[in-house]
Amino acid sequence: MPDFIVVKDSQIAYVEVKYRTSGEFDITKYYEEKGGYPYNNAYIILITPRAILIQKASLLKKGERFIYLNNCKDFETDKEIIIQYVGFCKKFFGNC
Repeated sequence: MPDFIVVKDSQIAYVEVKYRTSGEFDITKYYEEKGGYPYNNAYIILITPRAILIQKASLLKKGERFIYLNNCKDFETDKEIIIQYVGFCKKFFGNC
């Protein structure tokens, strides 16, 4: 089940958040034993010690890589605010 449901302009998006110190997340391997990830239209947000990344689950399954959150056209984000959050993550999780 996704972590969040985001509504914008009457459109619903499912969002799942993962934290990985390595900066790597393989959706196919992670959900392999569970029969695969069922929400193809969901966004997976990957938080790392250095960046906040995002990609649609359907694209990750096809082998596409994560992109920086501020480069995702479906989410209106401010790069400077993201940098502040990355700084917070470094304090909270430490220098992993």
